[in-house]
Amino acid sequence: MKNFKITFGNGTVWVNEEVVTVENFENEQTAIDKMIDKLEEEGEEGCFLTWEQISEEGGDYNEDEYIIGGNHGRILYHGGILNIELISENEE
Repeated sequence: MKNFKITFGNGTVWVNEEVVTVENFENEQTAIDKMIDKLEEEGEEGCFLTWEQISEEGGDYNEDEYIIGGNHGRILYHGGILNIELISENEE
């Protein structure tokens, strides 16, 4: 198992931090997908943007301010602050 610490912006001076566990064969993208699914399950709708907010016509956000992932293709807003760090790895 591997543990990743994911730090992402939320539009304020503070950042969000989540620790996500994935299998040894999985990677950072899997960790982001799992985190997005967890935030969605917890009802953290303030972390997400809508497709209208990022559309080419009149979109309010640039491509470097969000990432798309999770089982439902949700748009996670990070405001340009996104860091993924491997914090532990166990051989199992």
